[in-house]
Amino acid sequence: MEWFKCIQYCFSWKAYNEEQVARYVELGKITDVEYKEITGQDYPA
Repeated sequence: MEWFKCIQYCFSWKAYNEEQVARYVELGKITDVEYKEITGQDYPA
């Protein structure tokens, strides 16, 4: 499974919010750079 594409798709459809996407960074499924690409915001470290 390509986590980035799945999370990006869900975020674009408003199924995930920024906090939910950030959780995937914590879990190591996406990087902080990918978080910014998905949300348009810096990852809240």
